[in-house]
Amino acid sequence: MRDVLYLDTARLGRMSPRACRAAIEFARFAGEHGSTLYADEFLRYGHQALPGTLQSTYPGLDDWHGPHVLRDRLRNLAGAHPQRDVVFASRSASLMKFAARLLFRQCRNVLTTDLSWPSYDRLLNLELAKTGNRVRKIAILDDLLQRGCTMDELIDRLVSQYVANKCDGLFLPLVDNRGLRLPVAEIANQIRLRSELRFCVVDGAQAFRHVPLDLELEYCDFLIAGCHKWLCAHMPMGLGFVGRQPSSRVVADSLARWSRDGFLDDPLLSFSQELLTGEADLFGETAPVLPMLTANAAATDASSDPVCGDQAACRDIVQQCLTDTNWQFHSPTHAFQSRILLLRDKTGNQRSPLELRQHFLRHGIAVTAYDGGVVRLALPDQPMDVCSLSRLHAALNCS
Repeated sequence: MRDVLYLDTARLGRMSPRACRAAIEFARFAGEHGSTLYADEFLRYGHQALPGTLQSTYPGLDDWHGPHVLRDRLRNLAGAHPQRDVVFASRSASLMKFAARLLFRQCRNVLTTDLSWPSYDRLLNLELAKTGNRVRKIAILDDLLQRGCTMDELIDRLVSQYVANKCDGLFLPLVDNRGLRLPVAEIANQIRLRSELRFCVVDGAQAFRHVPLDLELEYCDFLIAGCHKWLCAHMPMGLGFVGRQPSSRVVADSLARWSRDGFLDDPLLSFSQELLTGEADLFGETAPVLPMLTANAAATDASSDPVCGDQAACRDIVQQCLTDTNWQFHSPTHAFQSRILLLRDKTGNQRSPLELRQHFLRHGIAVTAYDGGVVRLALPDQPMDVCSLSRLHAALNCS
């Protein structure tokens, strides 16, 4: 089926038009020229550095003006201060590893919750094991999904736990994989009014280009994001945004030092730093460069497209489709809502996640599915048309 309603950004977002064009054109360029001096000049300085004949031969690469412009575009999309740095890596896990070490170099006791992505939780604990520090994990998932916790109650609980446990560091997701959206800026600001917050790391993997990051508020020290979901670059590339001016030097110095000593072994991180700083490593590992080009192209597409903020309207749209079906919301109240919604089969039907995905795909809809009859919908930024809504209702009604 060619026309699929794509609601599956738990994996890969759809590829934006410019990102698709850049990928195709770079494949042509690589196939016809390989890694020549032309390629080096192109990556460092952009499309305008190519000879005129090559510029006209590969017009789909004309969005690329070098890593400095990419950094500026991503910073603008994130709402970050113009003087704050942005770090690129081939995997967001590399930046989580970096952030975990930063946390435990600055903090003795870090507060987290049970909303953390499991692989990020594992990387945090691996770094914790090398230190004599502590992590205080607060269980809030059931409070948000089942007990109807309010925004004020959540903030008060986390801040109170932070103070009572004498924490001095914080690691929270801005949006978790279930679509739970946390008021991280307000939590961090309230903590700073009552205690010391030495370093704050935010997981923004599900948030970048999904909800506002609010980095202009300078509430966090380092935010981890990616390009392959809501930005629609499709090619995975990790992003690290420096959030606060006092942390700029710590992040820059640590990045340089831990890259030299081999702790950070991500090839794109090293290569992008070479491009940005001009300090070449003659024995560096070959890096995947296409993700920078597709991220840049997707960021160009996104620059004229505001982040959707009407989460209540998204929920209301799906609510119409649930009428007279066996499905119900398994998502939080409006206060914690994002464009990620969870639906649960009320009949207790124990179909596997694969069976559920296949069922929806037969109706022309791509979704994420979990055990227990739970389906995850990542709603598009534009309202679904009548045809799409009818298709969704049919899939829910035929289950």
